[in-house]
Amino acid sequence: MASVGLARVANSVREIERRRLAGTVLAVGGFVVIVGVTVAGTLYPGYSIHAQTISDLGGTDATGRLVQPAAAVFTLSMGVSGGLVVLAGTIGRSTLDDRLAGGLVVTGTGILGVATLPAHVGWPHALAALVAFAGGSTTAILAASTTRGAIRWLSATLGGVALLALAAFLVLGGSTPLGIGGLERLVSLPIQCWAILFGGWLLGRPTAAGDGH
Repeated sequence: MASVGLARVANSVREIERRRLAGTVLAVGGFVVIVGVTVAGTLYPGYSIHAQTISDLGGTDATGRLVQPAAAVFTLSMGVSGGLVVLAGTIGRSTLDDRLAGGLVVTGTGILGVATLPAHVGWPHALAALVAFAGGSTTAILAASTTRGAIRWLSATLGGVALLALAAFLVLGGSTPLGIGGLERLVSLPIQCWAILFGGWLLGRPTAAGDGH
C-alpha cells in the first residue's frame, strides 16, 4: 500500500512538472512573437502597420528582395514561437484536455508554416496563417470550456475577439479604418496575450488543467 501511495505521489509530481513546463513554453512562445514582430517592424524602413500585413515583414518588397535584417528577425521569431507552441501541446498531452493540447499543436504548426512559407509564396503562406489564427483563437475558446474562474472568461474573451476579428479580416481585408495591418493585429495580439496569460496560469495551477475547477 505504501508503495502504491508513493507511486501516486510521484506521478502527481510529474504531472505538475509537465504542466508547469508546458505553461512556461507556451508563455515564452507568445512573448517571442510579440517581441519579434515589434523588432522586425522597427528594422523595416517605411513599414506601415496600417497598410501592410504582419507577414510582409518576412516577405519580399516591391523590388522582389527581402528586407534584412527585418525578414530574418521575423522568420526566426515565428520559427521559434511555432516550435514552442507545438512543444507546449506535446508536453501537455497528459495533463491538458486532449482538444486543448491538440489545438496548441495545430496552432504551432500553422506558425511554423508562416515561418517557412513567406508571404511572397502566395496561397501556401495564406493557408498557414489561417491555420495559426483560426487554431489560436479556437484553442483559447476551448481553454475557456475546460476551466473556471477568471482564466475562463479571459480565454473566452480573447479567443472570441480574435475569432471575430479573423472573420472581419477575411471578409473586409483592408477596407476598414484600421487598414489590413491594423485589423490583422486584432486577430494576432489577443492570441499572443492569451498564450502568455494561460501559460502563466498553468505555472501556478495546483491541479491539472481541464479538470473543470
